[in-house]
Order: sequence, then C-alpha cells, then structure tokens
Amino acid sequence: MRVLGIVPSAGKGKRIGGDKPYLLIKDKPVLAHTLISLESLPFLSRIILVVEKSRIRFCEQEIIKRYGLKKPYEVIEGGKERFDSVYRGLTRIGKEEMVFIHDGVRPLLSAEIGEKLLRAGRIYKAATIGFPCSETVKEIKKGMFVKKTLERKRIYLIQTPQVFQRDLLIQAYKEARKRGKKANDDAELVEQIGHPVKVIRGEYRNIKITYPEDLIFAQEMLSRRRMVLTEEQ
Repeated sequence: MRVLGIVPSAGKGKRIGGDKPYLLIKDKPVLAHTLISLESLPFLSRIILVVEKSRIRFCEQEIIKRYGLKKPYEVIEGGKERFDSVYRGLTRIGKEEMVFIHDGVRPLLSAEIGEKLLRAGRIYKAATIGFPCSETVKEIKKGMFVKKTLERKRIYLIQTPQVFQRDLLIQAYKEARKRGKKANDDAELVEQIGHPVKVIRGEYRNIKITYPEDLIFAQEMLSRRRMVLTEEQ
C-alpha cells in the first residue's frame, strides 16, 4: 500500500518569537529533525513538504540535500492557513491509497507510533494519535469564569500524525471548502462528514514546538534517544 506524507510547515511562531520549523535543536532546524523521523517510516512512498514560498529553496538545499534525506520529496508553497496548506498538498496526490499528515514542528515522532497509526488507518480509514489528559479541564465563559468542568477521563489531547484513506480525506476537504468551514485538524474535517476517527494512544514526548521551553525538552529527548542508539550498537 502506497502512502503519501504531507508535512505542513508554513506557519509562523507567534508564541516563540521566530519561524518554528527553522529554530535550531542540537544545531539542526526543527523541521530537519521532523523529516529525519519520517525517514524511518518505510511505508511512506514520498513526502510533500509545504512551506512558505521564500523557504522552498532553503528546504531543498539546506535540509533535504544537506542532511542526505533519501525519500522522494516535493517542496511546495503553502497557503494562508494550515487548512489551505494541507489542501495544496492533497492536490499533489498520485496513486497513493493513504495520506499521512504530520506537523513540521513535531520532531520527536517514534517509528513505533507511526507504524501503529498506519495499521489503525488501514482498518478504520481515519486514525489519529493522542494521549489522556492528566489535568482538570474546565470550559471558560466570558470574563474568565468557569462555565463547567469537563469529564477528564473522556478527554484526549490530540496530536499528529493523522492518517486517512485518500478518497475519504479528499471528500472531507471538498465538503469543507464548499461550506466555507475549516477545522482545528484534519480529523475534525472527517468527523464533519460523519466518519468515525479512531484514536491510538500516542506519547507525551511527541510535542509540538510552541514555547521556548519546548526546545529544551526536545533537545533533552533527542540526546536520550542518541544515547540509547549508541548503547544498542
């Protein structure tokens, strides 16, 4: 089964003070670490990398070529929002039967989770990863007052990657564009057309780089991973 990877990376880092995909962790851009993690997934037949127009050549030369990435890549210009960027990636789909979408600023994906997610996607046609919320969750109303407390055991924090059967995802995007609706993630678009989305338990460490302290955490995790690999050799 052929699987197309789409990596949206055209967003700006308003909370962190810089373009998140290009901030450095251990002397490599965040995006480079993310793509290196995807290189370990043998089922990905090719990857569409969606970035700002001004970053296309940089990604081709200073990330894909410089770090010797082996999979077939196509680097294209992103849209104004994530929704638009992923849709542009979908327009490049060929004969692939599945679509595997992963944020460019999640550099800590493990091959084990990627494989587990794909197995679920093949069965259910739509699957995402997430992990249970450990904090108390409250819905807030105007004026920053608590409206109600949500039942924590039913709350999962959803991450990427997410995987979908190609025609299902294309249908979801077409319906959303027709209705002028967007969503928080790709899974929500599939939910909107009435198809169930399977949730696979992921890993806390698969964070999205959002705040300065996330860079420190990611650096520590990458150092530990390198130590484990060294010990196994």
